[in-house]
Amino acid sequence: MIGLPRTGTTALSQLVAADPQFRSLRMWESQQPTPPPEADTQHTDPRIAQAEAGITMLYQMFPLMKSLYNSEATAATECQDLMGMSFRTFHFDGVVRVPSYLAWLMECDMGETYTFHRRVLKLLQWHCKPNLWHLKTPVHIFALDALVDAYPNAKFMWSHRDPAMVMGSVCSLVKYVRSWSSDRDDAHELGAEQLASWAEGVRRATDFRLRVGDERFADVSFAELQTNPVNTLERAYKTLGLTFSDATVRSVETWARGHKPGSRGAHDYDLDDYGLTPDQVRASFADYLAAYDATG
Repeated sequence: MIGLPRTGTTALSQLVAADPQFRSLRMWESQQPTPPPEADTQHTDPRIAQAEAGITMLYQMFPLMKSLYNSEATAATECQDLMGMSFRTFHFDGVVRVPSYLAWLMECDMGETYTFHRRVLKLLQWHCKPNLWHLKTPVHIFALDALVDAYPNAKFMWSHRDPAMVMGSVCSLVKYVRSWSSDRDDAHELGAEQLASWAEGVRRATDFRLRVGDERFADVSFAELQTNPVNTLERAYKTLGLTFSDATVRSVETWARGHKPGSRGAHDYDLDDYGLTPDQVRASFADYLAAYDATG
């Protein structure tokens, strides 16, 4: 799953993870991939309880986080832990502001990161075999060439939402997470930096897609995902040539019923707080908006 953050990538990822034909990267094993999980104990591994305790502590210390991001120890998670192990991930920028690191990250070779990423997945599947691997993180959009070098058969579901709705939410999340470790608070600086970074990420992903063709991609509308998740997912599967079986329908319907939009609380934010306007944001994503349906 790829796309800008705050475009429904997490919900889309969890829907796919509910499908029994996929093997997902689970939070507890991404945090501690060694020793690799055993088939007989993968649902009772003590690392699950450790991860659950960490999530509970996080929500106790920073309760707003519960409405901003859904974390579950046994649920599918982002690739950020694995990418962070090679010290190359944009999630570090979401935790602390280090402009020199971000500038380096924008230009560094990500090949090593995805080679390592693949090695870890091979370790994790040693005794817990996948049918198909399912992975997710918005930051993949910065380096799709490197990802496909490591995973030549990769296909992508790309979630779309109006960037003017996205950027206020992104900035609000980053501001909150950075406040855990720093009292620096320059919202306009944050807005400008996040807009520049994510506009560049989308530019790279769009360029990659133009070069390799649409065959690898299925587009998913945030608005449609919110209102009709099962049918939206079925269309994406069809586009990618994936089987949408009766077992898939039952599993994703069960997940969708238990995770209604907004059920974890409201996330309030204002784009203007970060020195940005809707027109300014949309201008930065003009080519993207001209190419894809990003309404909602």
